[in-house]
Amino acid sequence: MTNIVEIAGLEKRYDERTYALRGIDLRIAEGEWLTILGPSGSGKSTLLNMLGCLDRPTAGSLQVCGVETSGMKQRELAVFRRENVGLVFQQQHVIPYLTALENVMLAQYYHSVADKDAASAALEHVGLGHRLHHVPGKLSGGEQQRVCIARALINQPKLLLADEPTGNLDRANACNVYDMLSKLHREAGQTIVLVTHDESAAEYGDRTIRIEDGRVVESPHPACSVAS
Repeated sequence: MTNIVEIAGLEKRYDERTYALRGIDLRIAEGEWLTILGPSGSGKSTLLNMLGCLDRPTAGSLQVCGVETSGMKQRELAVFRRENVGLVFQQQHVIPYLTALENVMLAQYYHSVADKDAASAALEHVGLGHRLHHVPGKLSGGEQQRVCIARALINQPKLLLADEPTGNLDRANACNVYDMLSKLHREAGQTIVLVTHDESAAEYGDRTIRIEDGRVVESPHPACSVAS
């Protein structure tokens, strides 16, 4: 099986004594859903930022989609991220004066060419086909997060990264988001890396690891499969 991510000896430090990540070794297979658990400040979001080309490591090797990204310049990272990575954050980051459809089409515009039909289909796929022309203020928090997922997937990224995507949602909406990601993973084989402090997230996906104080403190182990 092909690895979409290969990490060896990855470190991120801010000075000689302050480390965010220490000696991370990790491989993520193409088509895998990896859940990364850990408390706030453990380094899990820093690791996700490295995978998403939002930051660069201080030391170590980081290969994403077969490309060594650790030595790339910021401009190169931005281009690589746009072509290969989809990002979903805890804060929705939707444009408040654009409709759900326009928010998704905006991502297409920055990638290549906006396609209204494809954007509509993406929103339909996440259960928002009836809310295409609603602005974020008319959508619930869970619906706004679905817009963000549709937007992250619209350009068919090889790697989908989700950083605490349910952190601002109640339990019912959080489960809806997890179920939707699980469906996308099963049906499309999307590679997903989910970062969260929510222990219940271990029920989803294929494998779970835990990070504390910048280190992987538990060996990877299979997560419980979600019933279809």
